[in-house]
Amino acid sequence: MSEQRPKMDDAMRKQAAMALVDDLVKKGLLDDRDLDDAADDIVKATKWDMYDGYKIARELERFAHWDCDMAIAEAMESFSGLLQGLFDAAEKKWAAENPCEPSFNIGATVRWRGAAAVVHGISKYRPQCYEVTQGVMRQCSYFVVPFEEVFSS
Repeated sequence: MSEQRPKMDDAMRKQAAMALVDDLVKKGLLDDRDLDDAADDIVKATKWDMYDGYKIARELERFAHWDCDMAIAEAMESFSGLLQGLFDAAEKKWAAENPCEPSFNIGATVRWRGAAAVVHGISKYRPQCYEVTQGVMRQCSYFVVPFEEVFSS
């Protein structure tokens, strides 16, 4: 593989925040002044929790002095979906540009995060990822792990 797999970094979070800010402006929930600053505020507010719109709104009130109402809190709920969509698209593009075949067969014992694991399958939902089980897990449970994080045992 020539390039690194994309990560959910601050640049990608900024893209998602800009899309959210545009939506807030269209809905009349935010002024169209200082859009870049508003996006930066959202990136900071989502550093530790990006799934709960109410918590994001509270963080925006706490450190960025936003005046959030329930409509803004509800709009913030969409942040994680926007970010996940950007990440999925970037990862699919990366996989198309960097084709790779799995190094291990299903049933192989491998090392992941320093411990033994078993390759359960190839992910249907994320490109170039294994489904692995590690330790005692329910029969239908597995971790989705990028090919490059799994090593021979």
